Amino acid sequence: MATKIDRDALRQHIKQLEGLTDDERAALLELVNTKKYGLVWENHPEDVEERLRTHLPVLEEVKERYIPVFLRNAIRGIDYNTVEAARNLGASPFQVLFRV
Repeated sequence: MATKIDRDALRQHIKQLEGLTDDERAALLELVNTKKYGLVWENHPEDVEERLRTHLPVLEEVKERYIPVFLRNAIRGIDYNTVEAARNLGASPFQVLFRV
């Protein structure tokens, strides 16, 4: 996590604040003590985003993953997402056809 709040120090600071009623102080302490669940959106760029600012992705042809023309025609009726997922997992074109 990019920033971590020291909850104990925050509680002590709230207790020492002047100009707050007891109800306001209790409400603030309750907010500090409650646990937060769910997504936390941090306001900083991801490492990938920073890397992509200076480096452009380049797609290269991988000869080992080339699907011959007769196989391409055979798999046109198959869901392409399934075929691509199988290829990403290292399956050969023949394994994709036999398993799907």
